Amino acid sequence: MTALLKHQRCTNHIDREAAVKCPLCHKHFCRECITEHNGKMLCVNCLRDMSGNKRSNKRFIRTTFEIVAFCFALILVFLCFGYLGRELSRSGGKPLSKISSEAAKQNGDY
Repeated sequence: MTALLKHQRCTNHIDREAAVKCPLCHKHFCRECITEHNGKMLCVNCLRDMSGNKRSNKRFIRTTFEIVAFCFALILVFLCFGYLGRELSRSGGKPLSKISSEAAKQNGDY
């Protein structure tokens, strides 16, 4: 143990000597309060923060995708109803089945 850590105490356990200084938060911790992650000794709080950021990024991407998909579906429905309304206004309000049967009679298909 280095001379600096010999006099330091764990942030969570005042009665214990510090074994490691967390490279992210720069606080001192005993052996019980640290864990190794990707070759670095990190405190539990910093490790939790690191893993929480990945989850929130994935959640942000998923939420953004859901919003874009909803907007696309809304636009598609709007276009379909717009097209249907335009066709009905051209036919003078007649049902589409009557229009198609009238068109077939005019073409001699009946």
